[in-house]
Amino acid sequence: MSDRTLTLATVGSLVILAMSCEPRSSDDRSGFSPGPEQEQRQHGIEDSLPLPGVRISSARAHLDGDVALEEVELLADVELDPGGEPLWEDGHRWVVLIRDGSEEYRLVDEFVPQGRLSGWLVEPEEGSPVVVVLKESGTAGIELRAYRHAGQGGYVPAGGFDGSGRLVARFTEGEVAPAE
Repeated sequence: MSDRTLTLATVGSLVILAMSCEPRSSDDRSGFSPGPEQEQRQHGIEDSLPLPGVRISSARAHLDGDVALEEVELLADVELDPGGEPLWEDGHRWVVLIRDGSEEYRLVDEFVPQGRLSGWLVEPEEGSPVVVVLKESGTAGIELRAYRHAGQGGYVPAGGFDGSGRLVARFTEGEVAPAE
C-alpha cells in the first residue's frame, strides 16, 4: 500500500470516527452539521491579531475552481532554536491561512494547549472542489474539521464530507521556516 493511500485511508477513518462520536438528531443524514460557532466562520476569522511568525508547513492546490493555485499555510507562534527547530512548549497559537492572490482567509486562529494542527487537501470525487481537512490533536483529544470554498463567502464547513477521496497534498510538521 502506498504512503498516499495509507494517509488517505487514515484521514477517512479519523473523519468517520470523529463524526460517529458526535451526537446527532435522528433526521441528520449529512454526516456533518456545523454548529452556530462554525456558521459564523463563513467569511473567515477576524484578522485582528498579527499572523504568527513561523511557517510550519504549506501546500498548494486548486481550491476555488479558478486557474490559479491557492496556498494553504500552517503557522504557529513558536520560537526556533539556532538550528531552526521549533521549541515546543505547553501550547501555541496556530493559524491555518489560505492565500489566494491578494486575498487571505483564516480558517483557524486559536490556541491549542499541548497539541498540534495538521492537514490534508482532499478531492472527494474526480473533478469536485478540493476540501481542506484539519486535524487538531492535543490533551483534549482529536478534532477533525473540513472546509470547502464557498464563492464570495470564502470558506465554510464542508457538510457531507465523509473523508474519502484522492489525497492532493498534505501539510504537517515538516520544513519549518520563518513566515514571509
